[in-house]
Amino acid sequence: MKIPLVSVLIATHRERYFEEAVASALTQTWGDVEVLILAEPSTAFIGVSTHLADRRVRIIQATKQRGPARNHSVGLREARGRYVGVLNDDDVWEPNLVEILASALEANPEAVVAFGNHHIIHENGGRDEAATLATTARWGREALAAGLHPDIGSLAVAGTIPIASGAIFDRSAGPRSVPRIVGGSWDRYVAGRLAVTRRPAVFVPEYVASWRQHENNLTVHRSVARSLEAPFCHAVAAATLPGAARRTALRALPRSLAVVGSRILRG
Repeated sequence: MKIPLVSVLIATHRERYFEEAVASALTQTWGDVEVLILAEPSTAFIGVSTHLADRRVRIIQATKQRGPARNHSVGLREARGRYVGVLNDDDVWEPNLVEILASALEANPEAVVAFGNHHIIHENGGRDEAATLATTARWGREALAAGLHPDIGSLAVAGTIPIASGAIFDRSAGPRSVPRIVGGSWDRYVAGRLAVTRRPAVFVPEYVASWRQHENNLTVHRSVARSLEAPFCHAVAAATLPGAARRTALRALPRSLAVVGSRILRG
C-alpha cells in the first residue's frame, strides 16, 4: 500500500462545520493525503457525509467518549503518512497548505516541523483582519524570520508553532500518544515533544489556514480543569528541554499556575 505524503487528523464531535473542514483537506493542490476522521460516539452525521466515497478518507469511530487528547493519540498511532497535519473540525486549510509546508520540509530535511500563519474567521467564514494580525503578533510570528529556527524549544514553549492551526510535522519524530491530562492543550504537548528531538523548525510566513472563532470553540471555554493543562505542559518542557527553552518554560510556569488560582477563586 502506498504511503501518503501527509496524514490529516480531524477529530470531530459536531456537525456544523465538519463538511467544510474535510473538503479543505481533500482539495489540496498536493492531494497525496489521507484524512483520518477521529469520531466521537455522537457523530451519526458522518454516515451521510458527501466525502465518504473518497478512498483517501478513513473513519476511526469511538465507542465511548475519548476527548481531545485520547482522540489525537489514536490518530497519531493510526497515521501512515510521512508527515502529519492536524485540522480542527471547525477550521479550514487553504488549498495550498500541504504544498507550501511539505515543500518547506522537503527542502529542509533536517527540520522536524514546518508551520505558517493562520487567519481568524467568524462563524460565517468571514475574515477578522484585526484579530488575525493580533493573533500573529501575540504568538510571536509577526517579526519571525522565514526559514529554519534551531531553537525550536523556545518556539514550542511560547506557543509560536500552531500545531493545530497551520503546521505539519515529521511523523517518525512525533509522539505516539498524548497524556489524557493535557486535554485540549494536546497541541502544545506535541510541539514540546517535537522540540525534544532538537531538530529545527522551519517557518513559512504565508497564511495557510483559518481558525474559526465561535461560542462553542474549545478555546473559548476555560474551566479550572482546562486551566491545569498549560502548567502541565510547561512543567514537562522545563524537565525535558535544554537551555533557553527550559528557562522560557520555567518563566511561564508561575504565570500559568496563577491562571489556575484565579479561576479557582472565581469559582
